[in-house]
Amino acid sequence: MNQLKLATKARWWWAAAALTALAAMGCGRANQPAAGGSPAAPLTAPAVSDEKPQPGGIFKYYNRDDPQGGFEPHIPGGRRDARRLHGLVDEYAVVAANETEYCQQFLVPSLAEKWRFTNDTTLQLDIRKGVKFQNRPPVNGRELTAEDVVWSYKRMFDRGELKNMVKAITSMEATDKNTVVIKLREAMPTIGYEFLSYRSAVIIPKEAGGASGDFSKPETLIGTGPFILKSYTPGVKAIYEKNPDYWKPGKPYLDGVEISIMRDDATRAAALRTGQLDLLDEVTASEKANFSQANPNLQWIKCEASSPFGIYMRNDKEPFNNVNVRRALSMSIDREAIVKGILKGEGNVSALSPFYVKGALKPADLPANIRKWVEYNPTEAKKLLAEAGYPNGLSVALEGTLAYGSPYNEILQVLPVMMKTGGFNVSLKVVEQAEHQSTHTVGIYDKLSASKMAYLEPLDTNPLSNLRSGQNFSDNRGHIADPEYDKIVDQLLKTVDDAKRLELTKQAQLRIIDQAYVSTTPSFFNFNALQGRVKGKFSFNEITFREQTGLMLQDIWLKGN
Repeated sequence: MNQLKLATKARWWWAAAALTALAAMGCGRANQPAAGGSPAAPLTAPAVSDEKPQPGGIFKYYNRDDPQGGFEPHIPGGRRDARRLHGLVDEYAVVAANETEYCQQFLVPSLAEKWRFTNDTTLQLDIRKGVKFQNRPPVNGRELTAEDVVWSYKRMFDRGELKNMVKAITSMEATDKNTVVIKLREAMPTIGYEFLSYRSAVIIPKEAGGASGDFSKPETLIGTGPFILKSYTPGVKAIYEKNPDYWKPGKPYLDGVEISIMRDDATRAAALRTGQLDLLDEVTASEKANFSQANPNLQWIKCEASSPFGIYMRNDKEPFNNVNVRRALSMSIDREAIVKGILKGEGNVSALSPFYVKGALKPADLPANIRKWVEYNPTEAKKLLAEAGYPNGLSVALEGTLAYGSPYNEILQVLPVMMKTGGFNVSLKVVEQAEHQSTHTVGIYDKLSASKMAYLEPLDTNPLSNLRSGQNFSDNRGHIADPEYDKIVDQLLKTVDDAKRLELTKQAQLRIIDQAYVSTTPSFFNFNALQGRVKGKFSFNEITFREQTGLMLQDIWLKGN
């Protein structure tokens, strides 16, 4: 059945209210270009306390399901339900920590005390001395070595992870007890993000898998992390205890962690309200208001979501092979109104990428002659359409799905109204989730599609390189083929110098935005609820809560535990 017919009365009532609000705030400004950006108020450091830590207590967290495929750490594609359980025990050579504003990510050393290029194609990892695996048989607390790092990486490759990385590496060896040397076919300056901190690149001891090398059972979960898996009851709970031999002195403060299996939203919401959960992540702005009213003592961490809606156009087909049509479409989207109306002020008007992504240009950063393409100006949009040969407007279908939930559904339904102000007569074609996943997300659609943008960090890795000519259309969904753009990105991928990379990243973004190859809607914020008893420094971003859970929890403590 068509999803449009399945939409609930509440959803349509909300959408109608949103349209009314947007008409008042946005579409009524038909001849007024919007301001350059809509930055949210800066965040203070999440859950930081100057109080003296009180060691002890059990932090209560959740998982959406049992780990599919068991506790195997090197599952191709990864599994969130498995990675969250691993994240308390297993660690990486390099990790993605966070800054406070928008939960921005940046790389910091972990098991590798240092990592550096000794030349353009040789990477050296200096593994920390004195780090021990957890004291569980058959590993029994032995010291971590460079051989463990090499063996873990090679096992990950053998199981089908990072196939492109395998092709890029010519050799990888432990040259001594604490040194790993990786030689590459060509310069790969983004290897820290694309490999060393990759979700399955955990360092594990070979003997934990026994003679068969089977790591699917709970007892094989042995790492160097701050917590040790004590017990696991399928469908119920995983219980962890503090690792007394953790390599960071005095950490963690907690006695342990309990991760309960909670499969539905209602169960998790009730558990937060009754204190059975210390953390609930990815709460919407409207849900936050309800939770705060019931429990004013909740603390909130606001993080910019990684995947706003992208409006993808078939750049290889009429009418969107005409730059004036693409620019007109972009100028027909009132991004400020979306932030104020649908997102209730909790979002950012981005130029291409969310603000939290390193190197992302904000509208205010753009030259005036390029910034205008991401400003709402329907009068100018109509002029551009006329110049492109459509003086009476342009009719087109916008394809999408209502499977993403809020706020994507509301944004999808208001886009045709906005685009109409710029001369586009847009009909909304809604498809089921399965069809959307098998077509739109691999670049198969007629002319115009709305889909979540897949942002990997930082911007100078996959997000920009995927838009080059000849890339898989699951990445280059707009079928972009631009030799000038390709030249910029090809140079970016071979440049090690950070300052030069930043400049090339800027040039690539400016080209994409100027040519309007893809239009973005505003990014929005997810809210993450913490009980009032949680103190200390709570590191939180999209990677840490999914994969590096130990990093997220090792610096916190529970008041009055």
